[in-house]
Amino acid sequence: MPPLPLPRRPYKSRAIWDETRKPGASKMSYVRAVLYELQPTRLSDIDIPATMLSIRQNASILYNTVSEVTQIVYEFVKHLDRREWTMIGAFGIWLYVVRFAHRVLDAGPM
Repeated sequence: MPPLPLPRRPYKSRAIWDETRKPGASKMSYVRAVLYELQPTRLSDIDIPATMLSIRQNASILYNTVSEVTQIVYEFVKHLDRREWTMIGAFGIWLYVVRFAHRVLDAGPM
């Protein structure tokens, strides 16, 4: 006799997290959402050697990329003069003022 199929869960990830955002959500809804996201993966379906090789290759690419980008940014910042720093600061202040105005006027997402 073949095994019975597992019952389908009535919630999907989005619906479960929406339950936690409701006012007065229970602690159980948070537990349910976290446990849903931590569902086990069948290790028999994973090709371990290929996965480890992929992780090593991606880590190497990430390390090299971050190293190069860090050097480029450092060289760029090192050569900025006072006028350019003033422009960067003015842009930051302008961005803060716009975000503040949006929040105060409830003007929608920013």
